[in-house]
Amino acid sequence: MSDPKIEQGCQWLEQALTKSGFPAVISVIEPPVSQLNGCWLKIQAESLTPEQRSQLLGVQANLLNSFQYLLNATLNLGLPKDEHLIFTLELGDFRAQRYQELVKLSESVAEKVKETGQAYQFPALPAVERRIIHTLLQEYPELNTQSQGEEPNRHLVVSLQANSPDTAELDV
Repeated sequence: MSDPKIEQGCQWLEQALTKSGFPAVISVIEPPVSQLNGCWLKIQAESLTPEQRSQLLGVQANLLNSFQYLLNATLNLGLPKDEHLIFTLELGDFRAQRYQELVKLSESVAEKVKETGQAYQFPALPAVERRIIHTLLQEYPELNTQSQGEEPNRHLVVSLQANSPDTAELDV
């Protein structure tokens, strides 16, 4: 690990976890998915008790997401957006498995919206998952994605673009 920002991220995360009662070993891993300007930090599951792992991955991994948010907010504070390094925290294979679930869900929703012409509203999702779905659905130029609502009930809406050929067919 030679990038000072990545080293700083590892140190920050280890200290934050330790001070929060989760003394853990952190390593940098190769991301299982393509991520521009990103770095995956893995919390070594063996360094935590089963109860600690359960707490971090609890309901929708809210605690893991919170540490990830704080890490990104702290280390990117004051930097121009194009200089941000986006950290993703992994524990076990949670993020990699959840990413595959989101890929399947995104594909299913895209086909449903294109087929029916009806907008689809996802249930409330963590910001990190909304961002993943936004990115995945960019492969469908005929679709529009928009986050609506306020945290913690912010959700994603997928609809046809107003000028999409699929929209024109629905008007017939």
